Amino acid sequence: MKQLLYLSLAQQICKQIHSGVFTAGQRLPSVRVLAQQMNMSISTVLRAYQLVEDKGLIEARHKSGYYVSSDLITLQMQLEEQKPISPEWVTGSTLIVDLMANATKENFLQFSTAQPAEDIAANKEIKQNMLRILRDNHLILSINSELIGSLKLRQQLAYRLTRLGILASIENILITTGCQSAMMLCLKTFTRPGDVVAIATPAYYRILQLMEVLQLKVVEIPTHSFSGIDIPLLQKTLSEWSVKAVIVSPTVGNPLGESMSKESKQQLLTLIEEKNIPLIEDDAFADLSFEQPRPEPVKALDKKGMVWYCGTVSKTISPQLKVGWMVMGKHADRVIYQHSLMGITPPYLNQLTVAEYLSQDKYQKHIQHAILIYQQRYFQAVSLVKKHFPKNIKVSSPTGGFVLWIELPKHINATEIYFKAKQQGILITPGELFSVQTSQYKHCFRINFAQPWTEDRIKAMNWLGQYIERLDNQTIS
Repeated sequence: MKQLLYLSLAQQICKQIHSGVFTAGQRLPSVRVLAQQMNMSISTVLRAYQLVEDKGLIEARHKSGYYVSSDLITLQMQLEEQKPISPEWVTGSTLIVDLMANATKENFLQFSTAQPAEDIAANKEIKQNMLRILRDNHLILSINSELIGSLKLRQQLAYRLTRLGILASIENILITTGCQSAMMLCLKTFTRPGDVVAIATPAYYRILQLMEVLQLKVVEIPTHSFSGIDIPLLQKTLSEWSVKAVIVSPTVGNPLGESMSKESKQQLLTLIEEKNIPLIEDDAFADLSFEQPRPEPVKALDKKGMVWYCGTVSKTISPQLKVGWMVMGKHADRVIYQHSLMGITPPYLNQLTVAEYLSQDKYQKHIQHAILIYQQRYFQAVSLVKKHFPKNIKVSSPTGGFVLWIELPKHINATEIYFKAKQQGILITPGELFSVQTSQYKHCFRINFAQPWTEDRIKAMNWLGQYIERLDNQTIS
């Protein structure tokens, strides 16, 4: 528990620095004073300061205390103010095909896909559960799941969701093959080809692929790295365009890792209710929030059935299980009908395996362990960026999960870096994939810091930093 305390305190200090409570060069409260204020031990506060120092946000001065780093601006991320664009079609990208074709190849150092760490996966327990289920009922592979999913899994999810403030009946939970499938069901239910959907930008590129497949137009709403989707701009957009649905990730978004406050979530819900537009809540990374207890979803505030809540175990347990779910709102019968047409229920064995794992109450212990590891690896990632990358770059400050968004000077093309890095056996995700406007984030890229920082991965970060610096110097000269 003490470890959780100092990590939680470190996150609070980071938030205060990023929100401007403490500015570059300003002295922080002494270890003794902060310990008294927070009712913590001196060793806990000291450890928290050391973690923030490792992240590069503060520096210790001999016999003087801790100060906010003088070059703090190089490690801050705040998207520029943008105006929402007009609805646009999503066009296919051969770059996505190239990325996905190489994402599973073992000869690459993978920084690209948003996959959980292999060394902290629940593989052993999942395997034991799967073997036990097969031993107890060897005919299980011949049994089809119920249309809306395994009753046992829906019971376990209903219990877990109650702890998040979501009172969902087992009849209102639909099992899918993941968040993406759940969102597709929602979109097929509420939209028709040519309709407009509002999404936060930068947006997870697989969501944009959904829009392309369903022939939907997209209007992108800027996301701020510390407060989430720009609600005033969203409100303006909903007044100007006939938007049929809104997709957001209010807690630990992808790729910025941002989280909305409870007040902002309520404002978003109020707006959705006023406009009578369904809100599709992507909660894929939320269980990995560094903030504890875990922030409640928008769905927990929903009293009118306007929020369609989508979750998955792909980011927390294993992507191979292909198990996700949806808490349905109004018109659930229409969603179930679409579900029956698409036939995207995950294998029954996988559903029972996840249900068994959740019933053993091992999930929460696994999550707590994963959060600690990801926080430590995040601090290491930022330290490596600070050490090896040029000073004129910016990085996100994720509130959870395991992806980091890196913004380069606008004259540097991150897609060029992607192809050059691929030649070196390094795979990153270029920023142009995260918007319908491919030039919008052409100077950005996303990396995954979930895996251990082995010598090879550290060398890869060093190579990326040196190559980016060469590109920067060439442009300047």
